[in-house]
Amino acid sequence: MPSHPTLAHQSLTRQGQHPARRRLLKKAAGFALLGSSGLAGCGFKFQARQQSLSFQRVLILNESVNPVTQGLSQQLQEQLTSLYGVQMVAQRADAQLVIRLQKSRLETVAVGFSSAGRPRELEVRASLYARLENAVGDLVQPAVLLDLRRTYSVNDSEVLAAAESERFQIENITRDLQQQLLRRLVRIQSLANPVRSPSS
Repeated sequence: MPSHPTLAHQSLTRQGQHPARRRLLKKAAGFALLGSSGLAGCGFKFQARQQSLSFQRVLILNESVNPVTQGLSQQLQEQLTSLYGVQMVAQRADAQLVIRLQKSRLETVAVGFSSAGRPRELEVRASLYARLENAVGDLVQPAVLLDLRRTYSVNDSEVLAAAESERFQIENITRDLQQQLLRRLVRIQSLANPVRSPSS
């Protein structure tokens, strides 16, 4: 008795789908491989650490406490530990590098006024001295003054918005300072050759 035509058709259809399905899977795998190669070519790495530094134990001394230096200390710790595998220590005797944040100032100043004499533009000003020292207190780079300013507009009827704008600018300044200081840390080649600089 001949096989049922419907069953035979279904069997042939299923058999015919297998090569097509395999081709689709191969294409999908190829696209996935191409995508991962493209990401690698762009320098993208999953959970990748950066180049090794010339030091592995760091102490951060925040000698002028304000929102900028507090945020800067925290961000530096996070970046150094997560990206470079640096260990943060609590005592100078245990540190290879000491980061001293000194003479920090943070202020908000009116720089623009309305016709009625009311502030319309405010400027957040943040500055600090950064000293990078080895374990015995010698500078490994010249001390540097970091100074950043950000301006924003204000409106008398939006007091909360003005406060939020100030906080936002402080956060931006903190991130910029952290990036500047991190670039200086990466450039340190040796801790054994101190530089000459006026004492703090």
